[in-house]
Amino acid sequence: MIAQDRLAVPARRAGDFWLYWAGQTISLIGSTLTATALPLLVFKLSGSALDLGLASAATWVPYPLFGLFIGAWVDRVNRKGLMIGLDLARAAGLAVLPGLALFGHLPIWWIYLVTFITSTLAVGFFSATNAAIPSLVSQDDLLKANGRIQASAPFATIVGPLLAGVLLTSISLQVVLWVDAATFLVSALSLAMIRTSFNAAPGEARSERRSLRRDILEGLRYVLAQPVIRTMALFSLLANLAVAVFYPQIVFFAKEVLIASDAQVSQFFTAAGVGGVVFMLSAGFLRKRLSYGVILLGSIALQGVFVLAMIAVRVLWVDLLCFGIMFGMIGLFDVAFDTILQALTPNRLLGRVVAFTSVVAIFSVPLSTIVGGAVIDQVKNVLLVFGILGAFLIVLALVFVRSPLTHVERSLPATQPDTQPVEAAEAAE
Repeated sequence: MIAQDRLAVPARRAGDFWLYWAGQTISLIGSTLTATALPLLVFKLSGSALDLGLASAATWVPYPLFGLFIGAWVDRVNRKGLMIGLDLARAAGLAVLPGLALFGHLPIWWIYLVTFITSTLAVGFFSATNAAIPSLVSQDDLLKANGRIQASAPFATIVGPLLAGVLLTSISLQVVLWVDAATFLVSALSLAMIRTSFNAAPGEARSERRSLRRDILEGLRYVLAQPVIRTMALFSLLANLAVAVFYPQIVFFAKEVLIASDAQVSQFFTAAGVGGVVFMLSAGFLRKRLSYGVILLGSIALQGVFVLAMIAVRVLWVDLLCFGIMFGMIGLFDVAFDTILQALTPNRLLGRVVAFTSVVAIFSVPLSTIVGGAVIDQVKNVLLVFGILGAFLIVLALVFVRSPLTHVERSLPATQPDTQPVEAAEAAE
């Protein structure tokens, strides 16, 4: 195992983690308003699974295109200041869509373009986020903190679609988008109020200023040399060949197979959020009883099982339950993935390692979403495509049973006593 040169972090201020969590949760609720409304809009404009895939691809393309450079950049700047700037930029970018709607002209390609731009900004934001969390909590509380942070996304997916359904029946789409833009401003304000630094202590930062290229290569070498990290990235890459198709195409499945209304389609997004919250918040509990290998491989295998159950039953409430569990498994996998990265990676490399593993894991997503949509349009059978992909996930988990993922614990560093002040909220627990 590579020797750890883990850096200490500055003293934490009680409550900073909760301030951060609240701001991000509000921002994510706004984002799910848009994420719910736009796919329905795209489907109504085109009725095509391919267009749904293209809209989803626009979200993920920035990761393989820019992830390596952005990840290295995140480790060279003030992470908190960067995140505030990116929030402000995302608010301005998203405001373009309701601005166009005011003039009665909002073509699909503008949706793709704005999605691409805001997603590019999000690459930097979330690279900094994963690098910042170890500064806000102790190492022993990383899994719990990651569970809470990541549970914000599915929690928002519960609230957002419900709120979107209410808003879209009473106000215009442009107002929904304005609300989302405003939540980025709330996030920026919450970050500005946090005193804890998101970077390593200045005295332990690198004194040598190196080129961006050398920084990128240093991060890549670490990822390639760490067996657990490189295997997790490869496993995620392959799993996303299937996983990336399900979320955007659930609209097509619900409309064409279940003959669902718009309100019923939004229930699938809500179910995904409920499942995510339940399993993400259960991550700490499950980790005490299961190894990381069981969590990583089991969550993907079970997702395949519930995909097959969903297409076999084809009853709305059962399919909602299956879809919720599917995305609960994804949430559980993501919590374990990020926690392992944070535990294995030195702080000064964390932004790059998070970005690099994301690039590898997400590399297959844009192509998969487009090809998946095109195949569904061509074969006219979404059940067949979902069935093949569900079986693929089960086989994939079995193939990796003899990989380093089954003994992650051997690579984890010994727990170090936390010498930083304990947050008042944590002490109360």
